[in-house]
Amino acid sequence: RGLDGYKCIKHITEGNHEARVQAYENLHPVHEGGMMLRVRETMSRRGWTSTAFGQFYFVEGVGFTHVPLNIMGRPYGGKTLNSMGNDAMHSIVFGHSHKGTFQTFPKIGPSSKIDILNLGCGLPHGHVEDYAKLSTTGWHYGIYDLTLQAGQIVSHSHVSMIRLEELYGENSLT
Repeated sequence: RGLDGYKCIKHITEGNHEARVQAYENLHPVHEGGMMLRVRETMSRRGWTSTAFGQFYFVEGVGFTHVPLNIMGRPYGGKTLNSMGNDAMHSIVFGHSHKGTFQTFPKIGPSSKIDILNLGCGLPHGHVEDYAKLSTTGWHYGIYDLTLQAGQIVSHSHVSMIRLEELYGENSLT
């Protein structure tokens, strides 16, 4: 409804929550394939496509995923992007940790560098989910306007959730 008839590509990179549903289905065969199949069918009816947890969806050669997986098939962790940047063969955009960070990693070879962008989260500014209430979050609230070309993040511009609410919220003048 919010698109007001505007036609665009609508794609979601499935995350750890969807992966938990699949793990539950695997442990409870009576549900196997049923829950996630219904989610994907509902999305498909509304024109959405999806990429499974840990897989990349490429736009202009930049890989988008909920969270990149390491050699053990687990989400990269830690406070920096260094491990991911050292291992990566292409630029990556992800958002699993809810922390907004951009880092460039020089590479030897024709591409000369890759970029890693951790998007943060699109929750209302300052909102912290119940599961994280007692931890240090450092969550970053907003969206990014990206320019992508030939596998590179050419530019990235952050727009805070506060600004988005001013521009497009229920009480905005537009």
